[in-house]
Amino acid sequence: RQAYVVCPRIEDEESGPTVVRAVTRELAEARQALAPHRAEMLHGRMRAEERDATMAAFREGRIAVLVATTVIEVGVDVPNATVMVI
Repeated sequence: RQAYVVCPRIEDEESGPTVVRAVTRELAEARQALAPHRAEMLHGRMRAEERDATMAAFREGRIAVLVATTVIEVGVDVPNATVMVI
C-alpha cells in the first residue's frame, strides 16, 4: 500500500511557539522512519516535468510515501494509496 502526507508549506515556518510542519522536514523524517521504502516530495515550486514524473512514479507504485503540498489534488486518484495524513 501507499500513503500521502499532505503539508501546508514547503519549508518550515516559525509562528510564535509553534512550527508549521513542512514538506522538507516531513520528507526527511519519513525517509528515516520508513527505510527501505521510498519516500519522495511533490510541491508547486518543482518544474512541471519533475512533478509529473514524481506523480507517475507514485501511481506506478515505485514511491511508497508521497509527501506533498496541496498540489497533489490533481493527481490524487491512486487506488493503492490507502492512507492520507494531513
